[in-house]
Amino acid sequence: MTETGMYSYTDPTDAFGNTLTVMPVEASTYYGNVPVVSLGVNIHPDYTDPDTPIVYVPLDDVEQVITALRAAAAQAATPR
Repeated sequence: MTETGMYSYTDPTDAFGNTLTVMPVEASTYYGNVPVVSLGVNIHPDYTDPDTPIVYVPLDDVEQVITALRAAAAQAATPR
């Protein structure tokens, strides 16, 4: 996670730079009281079906994505 609380993972198998973004979200932004994290997928529209955006994560990188999710969850759970 960065200082802004956002983590980006760029798909190393994709020449077009599809990216997964993880960040904490204030509970008030989702049903008013449910703490969540945000998973955003940024894709190159000319080379990926926008109805099924995918960022592949090689098995060797899964732990770093999970670590980012846990860090975002901890940040979202911390009162501001």
